[in-house]
Amino acid sequence: MTPSQRQSRARKRFLQWCRDHSSTPEDPNEPSIVERVLICDGFFRGRRFAADVFRGIWFLEEDILKITNENGVTLARFEADDTTIHESPLNHVPYERKQPGEHAQDQEQPQRRAA
Repeated sequence: MTPSQRQSRARKRFLQWCRDHSSTPEDPNEPSIVERVLICDGFFRGRRFAADVFRGIWFLEEDILKITNENGVTLARFEADDTTIHESPLNHVPYERKQPGEHAQDQEQPQRRAA
C-alpha cells in the first residue's frame, strides 16, 4: 500500500469515527475537517486532523491513527491493517492533582501511560 493510500485510509477512518460518535448522528452532512501536515525535525511524519471536538493524528512510519478529544484524552487508536478499534471510555475522568497536605494513602493512584 502506498503512503497516499494509507493516508487516505486514515482520513476515512477519522471521518467515519467522527460520524459514529457525533452528538448529532442523524445529520447526513459530512463533518468538515481541517487537515494539516505533521513535520518533526524537518521530516514529514504524518497528518493532523480536526473536526468538531475530535482531533486525530496519523503517524506515517507506525501507520497508527490516534483520536483524541479537544483536551488531549485518547479516545481511540487504529493500527495498520487492524480490524479492531482500541477505544477508551468516553466518560474518562482526567487525572486530578492532590492539594498540598492531602494524603492519598487510602486511595489508589491512577496509572499514567504514555500516549
